[in-house]
Amino acid sequence: MDLPEKINILVVDDDPDMGVLIQKYLSNIEKIDHVYWKQTTPEARQILQSVNVSLMIVDHHLATDADRKTDGVHFIDMIIHTNTRDTMKFLLISGNLEKEDYPMAFGVIGSNILKKPFSKEKLLQKLSQILKIELA
Repeated sequence: MDLPEKINILVVDDDPDMGVLIQKYLSNIEKIDHVYWKQTTPEARQILQSVNVSLMIVDHHLATDADRKTDGVHFIDMIIHTNTRDTMKFLLISGNLEKEDYPMAFGVIGSNILKKPFSKEKLLQKLSQILKIELA
C-alpha cells in the first residue's frame, strides 16, 4: 500500500472520553497529518466524502441518532464495499467483543482488533503493524 507522506486517521467512537484519548495518543506523531473523531456513522461518512483517510479506528458498539446500536464490524464492511479507496485500513476497538462476534469480525478485518482499555504503546504498535510503517 502506498501511503501519503502524512496520513489522515478517522476515529468513529460514540464515547467522548475514548475519542479524545485516541486523538491525544496520536497527536504530535510526525507521520500523522490529522486525526478526525466522529461519534456517529453518518458523521464518519461525511468525513470520508471529503478527506483521504488512510486508516479508520472504529468502535464495535456505536450508538446512532435514534439510540439504536450499530455494529462497528457491519459499518466497516459497508465502507469496504462502497469505498473506492481500496487501500484504506481498519482497526476495530472494543471493550466487550463477545465470542460469537469474532467469526464475523475476523471475516471482515482479520486480526485488526484491539481490546479496550489499551495503552498508547499498544495502539501505536497495532497501527504500525496494520499500516506497515513505524509510528512510535
